[in-house]
Order: sequence, then structure tokens, then C-alpha cells
Amino acid sequence: MYDLPTSGAQGAPQARDANDADLPGIVRVYLRAYAQPPWNEQNDPEKTVSYVRWLMAPEHMHTLVVPLSPDGAAAAGGSGGVGGFAISSPRPYEHFVGDWDHMAEKPPEGWPLVPGALGYIWELAVEPERQRAGVGSALMAATLEQLRRDGVEKVLLRSSEKAEAAMALYKKFGFTRLPVRERVDPLAGPWLLDLGEPAG
Repeated sequence: MYDLPTSGAQGAPQARDANDADLPGIVRVYLRAYAQPPWNEQNDPEKTVSYVRWLMAPEHMHTLVVPLSPDGAAAAGGSGGVGGFAISSPRPYEHFVGDWDHMAEKPPEGWPLVPGALGYIWELAVEPERQRAGVGSALMAATLEQLRRDGVEKVLLRSSEKAEAAMALYKKFGFTRLPVRERVDPLAGPWLLDLGEPAG
């Protein structure tokens, strides 16, 4: 169960459904966000376009963006680009187990059981200059509401504890770490949120 942060305040970033025109902005945010510490990745732009298109293509996938106004400030309906994006979908438990089999050492007690209708946040990234300005919170709140409308009861995502800004966002919304540690980065693994009903 989570507390939904207050949204809709005047001037606060607002998320909306993405459209085809947002693709270049989404790719730009992806490239710039993952080039920052702790990731320090230099992703190929053409491969990133293909990856983002692949993620966005299925009908069950949801892509949200926080647009930028022409002067660069996050604003609803802005036309100056993308300040952040999130991609999510419902996802069966068996698919998560497949990921864990591939990336992590199986705990002696077995993989954690996560019953109920599950959803997954595939990507959530914010333009580096817009971090800690409410963009990530707006994206997360809108994503969780969309997944709830899909009938999702619990949401998982994958991240590393090396990403301090991401950890602060996930903990703010009530995500907790599952006991699965990846081989390449033991600080990386799945985080879980029981959607339930918003408190209050």
C-alpha cells in the first residue's frame, strides 16, 4: 500500500500519454540519463531508438512523458521536448522468474513468491537537469494510477542501490527491496510495491 503524493499543484510537473512525436525526446532523455553516474553508459543512439520503439510498440505497454515548455521548464502540454518518461505494463510472474534465472543466483529458499496481478516499470528516466524537480514523482504517480486501472495489484521494477536519486524516489512511494541480488551488480535487483488502495 502506498501514499500517493499530492499532485496537480499549480506549476507542478504533469505527466501525459506519449505520442510518436515524443520519441526523439524520450531517446534523448534515455541517452543523457544513463550517461550520468552511477551508470556512465555510452549507449548507441540508433540502438536506443530501436529499443524504445520495441518497448512502446505492444498495445499493453503504457508510455508517459512529462513535457517541457519552450523555455525548458516542466509544464503540462509543453512543446519544448521531454523532461522525463516512464514505460510500464502488466506482466506475469513467470516472466520475472525468467529474468531472475538469467541474471541472479537463486536463493536457497527459492525465488520470492509475488502473488496477485503484477505490473512492471520497464523504464523511468528524467533529464539530468530536471532531477529533484518533481518530474520523477509525477511520472511515478501517473504510472501507478495507470497500472491500477489495468487491474495490477503489485508493481515491480529493477534498479541498483548505487542510483541514489532513484532509490529516494522508490522509497518515497513505498517500494521495498526483494531478496534477489544480481550477479554482475549485487546492489541491483527487484523492488516491489503493493498498490492496494491509496492511503488517506
